[in-house]
Amino acid sequence: MTRASLIFISTTSFPCRRNSTRYQRLRHLGEKYQLYFLGKGFICPELEPALEQIHLFRYHRALKGTFPLWAALHARTLAHRVPIDAVYTTYEPLSLLAGFLLKKSGFVWIIELWDDPEKSSFVAQSYRGLRAALRLGWHRSLFLLARRVIKQADLVITQMKPETKEKYHVDDAKILPVTNGVDLSIEYPPSPPPSTPFTVTFVGALMRTRLDTLIEAMDLLSRDVPDFHLVLIGPLQERQDRMWLNRVAESPRLQGKVTIRGELEHDQVLAALAQADVCVCPYPNIQDLNPTYPVKVFEYMAMGKAVVATQLRGISEIIQDGQSGLLVPPGNPQALAEAIRTLYSDESLRERLGQGARERVKAFEWSTINARISTAIDDLIDRIQE
Repeated sequence: MTRASLIFISTTSFPCRRNSTRYQRLRHLGEKYQLYFLGKGFICPELEPALEQIHLFRYHRALKGTFPLWAALHARTLAHRVPIDAVYTTYEPLSLLAGFLLKKSGFVWIIELWDDPEKSSFVAQSYRGLRAALRLGWHRSLFLLARRVIKQADLVITQMKPETKEKYHVDDAKILPVTNGVDLSIEYPPSPPPSTPFTVTFVGALMRTRLDTLIEAMDLLSRDVPDFHLVLIGPLQERQDRMWLNRVAESPRLQGKVTIRGELEHDQVLAALAQADVCVCPYPNIQDLNPTYPVKVFEYMAMGKAVVATQLRGISEIIQDGQSGLLVPPGNPQALAEAIRTLYSDESLRERLGQGARERVKAFEWSTINARISTAIDDLIDRIQE
């Protein structure tokens, strides 16, 4: 049976992190379909053999606004040489605009919103002065254009079903809700027996807006739990965040109790998680985090760790409070400190939650999620071709 052919359009990168949504989706689609890639970001070399062809946008960044036209032109050229069953675009506004142009040219259009297209506007707000105003205006304009066209897609795969319906006005019949997941075929490193100090580990972007509550909680914990250690793993990009964390690490109560490891390779992250007694995801209740399904939470659970996380919409669908982890209100350092203190003093509870987490996470295996996506794509193509 001939495999269906898809053109995959994205301006994002696809790093070599086996549990990331980007890696998993591109690998699965490449194995399932004849996949032609049009993009401008890095592609993990492990993924390249799964792709039929790769075309990269290599123009100066001043011309990046021409990406939709470039992608649409390449897609139409490909379609003259091989039958194309659908175009698959990711959530970035430039990718969405390319998909819209091709939809208007008669292509079947599939979108995957694994993040909110408006997020590019939030990123631009981190700049200052005239540069900030120009970038914010540019990203805002792109987003407003993209927002108007999403509803015209034939299928929208999304981790944000309520937002997709209410904010982007997509018909319910076109929406396939999905979550992030975990690859349980990975050989996760074993955890050593519990020892001192009691180790609390966080993986994710090291930003003050995401770590404030955790740092306050650890400060509270230091008053009656002397032998703990906090390990922070993830990218640290902003100078003000770096300065703040350095001050935290040198503060009187936390001096010698905080290690900032920064961004690590995936195998190094897993090795560090193996050493943790408790893993945390203390996200605040803000617009771009509330609906997310953090990959780190799935990895914590796959490794059988006791997890403490905030009770946001996405996380609450993953963790069953008291069975596969502990949930606390967002922005409440007292509750977070109390949950960690409870796990510090109760090793059997840590073991029970870790076992429950390992069992629960089986429901979120990437192979199951990817199979649902390819079934929806196949059904769409069959309907269009009837």
